[in-house]
Amino acid sequence: DPVEEGSDVLFTAAPDDGYQVSQWTLNGEVISGHTALTYTYEDLDQDITVTVAFETIPTETYVVNFSVLETGGDLTAEVDGDAIASGDPVEEGSDVLFTATPDDGYQVSGWTLNGDVINDHTELTYTYEDLDQDITVTVTFETIPPDFYTLTVIIIGEGSVEVNGDPYTSPMTFEDGTTVSLEAIADPGWDFAGWSGDLTDNHSIENLVINGYKEVTAIFEESTDIYSIRIPNAFMPTDQGLPDNRMFRPVFEHGPVPGNYSMTVYDRWGAKVFEKVLEPNNADQGWDGTLNGRDLPSGGYVYKITYTDQHNNEYEHSGVVMLLR
Repeated sequence: DPVEEGSDVLFTAAPDDGYQVSQWTLNGEVISGHTALTYTYEDLDQDITVTVAFETIPTETYVVNFSVLETGGDLTAEVDGDAIASGDPVEEGSDVLFTATPDDGYQVSGWTLNGDVINDHTELTYTYEDLDQDITVTVTFETIPPDFYTLTVIIIGEGSVEVNGDPYTSPMTFEDGTTVSLEAIADPGWDFAGWSGDLTDNHSIENLVINGYKEVTAIFEESTDIYSIRIPNAFMPTDQGLPDNRMFRPVFEHGPVPGNYSMTVYDRWGAKVFEKVLEPNNADQGWDGTLNGRDLPSGGYVYKITYTDQHNNEYEHSGVVMLLR
C-alpha cells in the first residue's frame, strides 16, 4: 500500500505458540539486535520492504544426576515413561521419577536432594516435580532388620517349663525363624499331661519354631500314683560306667517309703538271674549284672519291681534294662 511521506509505520509480529521472533529485515538488510514483537519505521522517506522471521522457542534444560550411596540396590530415573541416564539434560518443567530397586535383604533407608535429606521418605520411588534447577538425587539402602516375636508359656497345674535349658519366668523374645527347645518338668506328685496352643503334642521335650507370636500351655495333672519311681533303661557295671550307673537300681523320687520292695530279673530265655527284697533308695543295693558271682553277658534283661504303700496297695513295674560291658 502507498503510505504518505513522513508517516511512522508500525509493524507487529504475532508468533504462533512455541515460536518467537528471530530477526527483522529492512530492504533485505538485517536489523541488528532487534527481536522485539514490533518494529517502527519512522518518518517514511522511501519505498521499504520489511520482513520478520520466526524460530521455535528453545527449551531450557537442567542436568539430572542420580546415584546409589554405597551398595544394596539400583536407582533408575525416567521422564514421561522414558528412561534417562545420570547426567542427562532434562527439559524445564518436567517431572522426574526416580525408582529404587533394593537387592534381596535390603530396603530403602533414605533419599537426598542436592545433599539434603528428604525427611520421612523411605519409599521405593521419589518424584521431583516441575524441574526448575540442576538436581542430584541419591538413595541409600540398609539391610532389612529381622522380625522378632514373643513366646508366652502358660502353666496349668504344678510344674515348670524350661526354654533352651533356662527356667521360663516371663514372655521371651526371639528372632524370626529361631528354633527353641521346651521342656516340661512336673513337680512331685504331678505328671505332665501335654501341650496345647501352638504345641499340641504330649512329649515333655519339644522343639518350636518361632515364626510368629507363639503361646503354648503346659498342662500338669496330679499323679494317680502316689509314687514317682525313676528306673534306668541301661547300666554298665565296669570301671567305664558312671559311678551312679554301675548297678541297676531304681530310685523312688517322692512319696512315702514303700514297703515289701522287691526286684526280680530274668534273662532273654526267662531264667531268673536275680531276686531280692531291697531297701528303697539304698545306693548299695540292686543288681550288679552277675549271677552267683559270675559276670553275665551284655544284652537285654527283663525286670519286675513290686512294692506296697502304707495301705498295703501293691504296685508293679516291668520292662527291659540293657546290661552294657
